[in-house]
Amino acid sequence: CDLDSSVCADYDYSAGEGPGGGGDTGGAPTMEEVAEKCPTELGTCIGSETCMAELEAALASEPTGQEGAEFMAVFGCIMLAEYEEPCPDAVAACDDACIDDIMAMTVSDDFIPADLSAGATGLVGCIALQDLAKDCPADVVEACDSACTSAIVGMSQLPADDMQAMMAFMESMPATATAVISCGDSGHAGGDMGMY
Repeated sequence: CDLDSSVCADYDYSAGEGPGGGGDTGGAPTMEEVAEKCPTELGTCIGSETCMAELEAALASEPTGQEGAEFMAVFGCIMLAEYEEPCPDAVAACDDACIDDIMAMTVSDDFIPADLSAGATGLVGCIALQDLAKDCPADVVEACDSACTSAIVGMSQLPADDMQAMMAFMESMPATATAVISCGDSGHAGGDMGMY
């Protein structure tokens, strides 16, 4: 941890363990990983009255539900860092509106809201493509451009129990999106998007 070694020691989590070797963190990042990926946001968090306690609780999979802006900035940074490798262009295009949309999705009971920003649509589309494309040939995945991923996001915004709306929507989808959904559906019962 490059910031202050006492801060990192106080909040040191080894992979999969909570504070002091306690409970499972559910794959939460370590403080070292947070410091590496989000040094500016973590520095601001350290200067906050409550942020480090909020971060400690979140890393232990026990969020307080009262997180402040400093914590949310760290959380947003961590979330984007998670998708840097599979979706570098979408992460780079994810502006403040995109981050706000992604953050809202993590605390919402809604699947994917209809009014996503362009950046969030691109990121969610890339994530959906990664999930669906596991069973697809490489050429099908490579052919899926932004119109394709937008269509995949659009389909996921439809009510899952409205097959008539889904079939009508699929008729207007680009062939590239239909191809991804067709091969991706083989690994997802009922065409489940499996993202959220």
